[in-house]
Parts: sequence; structure tokens; C-alpha cells
Amino acid sequence: MKALKSLIYVVLIGSLILNVVLYGKTRKRAVISVNTQGISQKDIDNYLERQAGQQVKATMVQKALIEQAAKKNGVEPTKEEVDAAYNEQKELNWQVAREVMIYPFAADKRKDDLRLALMQQELLYKDVQVTDEEIKEEYNRRPSYYDAPDKAKTNLCVVLKDGDVAEIKSMMEKNTQPSVLTAQKRNQVAFLGDNYVYTFAKPFGEKSKNVAMEQVFGLKPGAVLQLPPSEFQKEGAKAVLVRLDH
Repeated sequence: MKALKSLIYVVLIGSLILNVVLYGKTRKRAVISVNTQGISQKDIDNYLERQAGQQVKATMVQKALIEQAAKKNGVEPTKEEVDAAYNEQKELNWQVAREVMIYPFAADKRKDDLRLALMQQELLYKDVQVTDEEIKEEYNRRPSYYDAPDKAKTNLCVVLKDGDVAEIKSMMEKNTQPSVLTAQKRNQVAFLGDNYVYTFAKPFGEKSKNVAMEQVFGLKPGAVLQLPPSEFQKEGAKAVLVRLDH
């Protein structure tokens, strides 16, 4: 039995040494070749360490300190709170929605950043003492800032350079679903938003100074509003079509 244990120890130590040797050789093996010149994983790691090592370390230390402080003070956000913040970000920012649609792995990074931001916010406010009267006074001063905003959920279609604006607008007025329209008019349209739904938002009860925004909020079900391509014009877009989401 004693001899068997000794043999097991020898095998384990031998395996450990072999893994270390193989790891070292693997890191030195070329993973990229440029004009016959090999670049190893070790070369890549060393380059990244020189270029961004200190910044990465500082970021990791900052994150660790925030997480430790949040845990110590009992202000860690729940998964539900992080998910709610993430969903709101996707709902109100079409660029975020598009990013996670194209790169699904970006969702985890977004949630991690939001979790850290929520912890920082809670740590910042945890020692701030306010009375009920002060809360009422602040709310009465700027109610629209604290109330849930007015929202208009729409299908927002960017008509690209090869698209027929009149035809696509007609299809939207006939309630053609965005997924169907995208399939039929491939490379002619692009719908923005989360799962084809783009949300316009403005302060509760207030009239927007943006004329287009007021036109969107004045839309009737089934009606389609045509807007100029504005920021999408540089991408060759012809128009932006907006329909209230049913």
C-alpha cells in the first residue's frame, strides 16, 4: 500500500512537471505568422503587458476595491436590478441593442459594467441623509425628472440606398412585420432597437422641443411617419420610417 502511494506521488509530480514544460513550449510556439516571421503567444502577452499592463492592473484593482466596499456595506445590486438596468439600456439606446445583437458576448460585459456602476452609485449615496420634506420639495421642483418618462414604442426602419422608400412605407402601413420586411428587402432596410422595437422617450408630461419627437408621439396606430435620414445619411440612407408598435 505504501509503495502504491509513493508511485501515485511520483506520477502526479511527473505529470505536473510535464504540464509546465508543455505550457512553456506552447507559449513559445508561433500562433501567427507574418511574412515567415512567427509570433508566439508569449510575444503577444509580453506586448500587451507593455502596452496596457499598468492600466489593466489599475482597472482591476479599482474594480476589486469597489466590490469589496459594496459587499462590506451591503449595497451589492441583485441580479434582477442589474438585468433591469441592462434591459432599460437596450430599450432606450439603439446602439447598445444593435451591439449585443451582433455580438451576443458583449451582453456580459455590459452587465458587468452596469453592476459596477450601480455599486458606485449606492456607495456614493449611502451616507447622504435627507428628510421626507426635502424629498417632497425636490420632487415638486422637478417632477418630470423623477417620474417614469413618456414612451412611444415603435418600429423604426432605416431605408438604405437600394431601398424603394414608397414601397417599403406602403408595406409598413399594411402592418408587414419587421422580420418579414427584413427578409424580403434584405440589404434595403435596417430596423433599429431591441428585437425590432425602438423606444422614444421624453420627460413625463412635457412637450419636446424636438419637432420629430412630437410627431412620433402624435402618431396614430398603423400610421407611418417619414423622416429625413439625418445621422444615417452618411451611410447612404434615404429615409427613416417610424410606425407605432402594436
